[in-house]
Amino acid sequence: MIFAFFTIIALATPISGGIIESTLKELSAWSEINSVLREKMLYAPCREIYREWSHPSKKENPLSNEESSAEEKRTNTPLAAPRRGFAALAGTMPQDVLDVTEFIRDAEKFARVGARMPRGILLWGPPGTGKTSIARAIAEEVGAGFIAKSGSEFINVYVGAGPAAIRELFSQARAAADRSTAGKAIIFIDEIDAIGGKRESENSSEYRNTLNELLNQFDGFHADTRIFVIAATNNPRQLDSALLRRFERHVEIPLPDEQSRRAIIAHYLAQIRYTGPAHIVDELAAGSTGFSGDELRTLVNEAAIAAARTNRESVSIEDCKAALKKTVARRKK
Repeated sequence: MIFAFFTIIALATPISGGIIESTLKELSAWSEINSVLREKMLYAPCREIYREWSHPSKKENPLSNEESSAEEKRTNTPLAAPRRGFAALAGTMPQDVLDVTEFIRDAEKFARVGARMPRGILLWGPPGTGKTSIARAIAEEVGAGFIAKSGSEFINVYVGAGPAAIRELFSQARAAADRSTAGKAIIFIDEIDAIGGKRESENSSEYRNTLNELLNQFDGFHADTRIFVIAATNNPRQLDSALLRRFERHVEIPLPDEQSRRAIIAHYLAQIRYTGPAHIVDELAAGSTGFSGDELRTLVNEAAIAAARTNRESVSIEDCKAALKKTVARRKK
């Protein structure tokens, strides 16, 4: 393009060689200036922005390389993944519970030798021992639908409301069985003594009608192997004898012994950010005699709350010891 420009000038006006030479030198100088300006005003700032974006400076990251990697590892470390079925429970599982689970999972295996699967199981023991969790775990193990109700939900002052609620419960169970992967459903009734206590003269007619409807539903679904009933109570002696006969397995869920407490505490510690020594499990298990599984869960949660209250990122052994003292003192009141 420069050549064409000077060609036109040369044709239009007679120009001496000295003028052309000086003009070329000036254009070359301007070209060098433009290169310098482009480097300083455009290319260099862009390279600096890219360098800061791809490699953050130490000024922006106050942690050293080791501290930074440790911090990233700590913040990105997930808590224990939620488990299902018996894997979500800790402690020793009663053999009767395992037997019933196998019955529900593979009823045909037992039917081939003439064994009849029990239609109901009664879990009894002190409060907080995990009866509800066991019932839910059985349903998760076999892939059955799970419908949980409390006995108090069936108590109603209106005539006919209690029996209607019982019928609706079993109707829901049949629908849940159709939707489940195993084609089965488990009904769990907690605190069943609220509607299944011994029938006495002072009981209202609505109470007796509700219990009778429950017994009728038990008798009616014996031919339907898709439905299974699990109930829980603290004291089976309070239940009506006719209802007790419907539950062919009575399984005691006692307070955990020291070995079970150790497993339960370790299970719940894995669900929080505990960074202390492992021997705290033995200390807590030894100092929590008579604790239920629910109380052990509360103990570990108290330790986590203490750490969060002081804005710390993890739970220490001192938090666990303080939580044990606090829980023991609360139980003595």
